Amino acid sequence: RAPGITRLIDRLEVARLVVRERSGDDRRVVSCRITPAGTKLLAGLDVTVDTADAAAVGMLSRADQERLIRILDAIRSAQEPAAAKHGSGSGGIPVA
Repeated sequence: RAPGITRLIDRLEVARLVVRERSGDDRRVVSCRITPAGTKLLAGLDVTVDTADAAAVGMLSRADQERLIRILDAIRSAQEPAAAKHGSGSGGIPVA
């Protein structure tokens, strides 16, 4: 069974939201690029995501929202060295 990120890219590729491009120099290297259809889909999600974000933290004061952002940034920063060491991907979020 393919790793999680590979299955995700497979589905995005079938939906024509991304394309894979193999390196001419090294066939093991594969880059993924978002397509115009993928860009259009993402643009359409902005309002939905902004609305969900506002609903999730809307009850917090601006100061509390800023405090939460600092706390989450600290958590993410603490995870980055471990992610790099274990090859988990960007931001410390496992991709497989």
